[in-house]
Amino acid sequence: FLEKAGKAGFVVEFRNREAGELKKLLEAESGKQGVSFSPKGLNKLLEYAGQDLNLLLGETEKLSAYAAGLGEREITPAMVEELTPKSTETTVFLMVNALVAGDYEKAYGLLDALLYQNEDPIFILGAMSSSYVDMYRVKAALESGLTSQAPLEYGDYKNRAFRLRYA
Repeated sequence: FLEKAGKAGFVVEFRNREAGELKKLLEAESGKQGVSFSPKGLNKLLEYAGQDLNLLLGETEKLSAYAAGLGEREITPAMVEELTPKSTETTVFLMVNALVAGDYEKAYGLLDALLYQNEDPIFILGAMSSSYVDMYRVKAALESGLTSQAPLEYGDYKNRAFRLRYA
């Protein structure tokens, strides 16, 4: 299909940026305001906001202004935790972790927040199922004598290895 389309016109692939590319871009953006990310703060931002470039740039601008307003030169993980909304997928992972840990009050609070944001219940269920599949894969890897990161080799975890850490 792409070959035939290319003969009739142009074919352009708009791929997601790799984590390394995103980090460089976000560091450059924060540097414009005279601040920088701590490595853990930058990783946390990518984990919470995902790969949406518009969202990442907006969050970087907000975090940079906040840090500069406090007279700080570095954006810390605590700042990211406090100011950055978590993606629906991240919130569902946190909810599942709370369920597994028996912290039902926290789990219901996170579910309530998702429903309040008008998230589709089917999407929430799908993300929950995905989280349980991740846990199953990690458990199977550990029981087979492998590391918890072994599913990276066969699962769709490109730029989403944090899912295995949660699992």
